[in-house]
This record gives sequence, structure tokens and C-alpha cells, in this order.
Amino acid sequence: MTVEQPDVIDRICTSPEDTVLLAIFDHLPWHPFDPHHSALVAKLNNYVEFVASGQVLADYPNARAKPLELHVFCKYRPSEEAVAFFSRVAPQVEGYSIKFAYGPALGCGYADDQG
Repeated sequence: MTVEQPDVIDRICTSPEDTVLLAIFDHLPWHPFDPHHSALVAKLNNYVEFVASGQVLADYPNARAKPLELHVFCKYRPSEEAVAFFSRVAPQVEGYSIKFAYGPALGCGYADDQG
């Protein structure tokens, strides 16, 4: 399950805060951005359709009446171009009542950070 598999929901679970978390695992480096951008667009569109169509409730009934969050877990620190992309995507995703976030895997830093 990766960002390169647009038709697969990588992970869905309930967080300790009782939010339904839809996770995308993005292991790709950010340079060059074009192929990465295309993979992300396809994957994000699939996730939004998964929610908008009601399929999330059919597959995960515990999601009913709970807030949803779509989080892109990035292995590498997003480039400036990627941050701008995420800034444009966030309001579109949030228009479907899905909170949007991105960042490193929980408890981890980015693989390309030094220190």
C-alpha cells in the first residue's frame, strides 16, 4: 500500500481522539515533483470519492457520526512546491468535511532530515 497504488485505501482506523483517520503512506522523494504530483492527485481523488460516495461507511461502519481526517504520511520532507500543493488541496478536501493534514509518520521525523 503506497501512494503509487491509487485505488487502494492504505489505512483506515479510529484515533484515540475518536477521529476516523484515513492514511496515505507516501514514500516517494519530492524531486522531480511531476510524477509524484500525479500519484498524489490520483490517490487523493480516490480517498475523497471513497468518502463522498458513502463507501467509507459501508466498509467502516464505525465512521458514522465521527470526524474524518485524511493524513498524508510523508517519508521525506515536502519540497516548497509540495507544500504549496498541499495548501491548495487542503480546502478542497475539507469541503467534503474531511480534515486534511500531512507530515512525517507519527513519532518519526523525515528520513532526509539530519540530526
